[in-house]
Amino acid sequence: MNRRRPPAGIFARETRDTSDEYAEHRIKNTDDPEYLQAMIEVEAERDDPRRQRIAWCNQRLKEVRADD
Repeated sequence: MNRRRPPAGIFARETRDTSDEYAEHRIKNTDDPEYLQAMIEVEAERDDPRRQRIAWCNQRLKEVRADD
């Protein structure tokens, strides 16, 4: 069975709607800048954005870009 990741926007919304623990796991295991940027944007659109999640995404984005 071939499991494919959903589009970036859907993945970002799914991550937004999970627990902090699971969101951190998903963020740290994402290596696509498009997905990380989508997660930042979706989280920032919340009425009360969670700064820690945005920080995790920014840190991971920095790591991914450094590997290029």
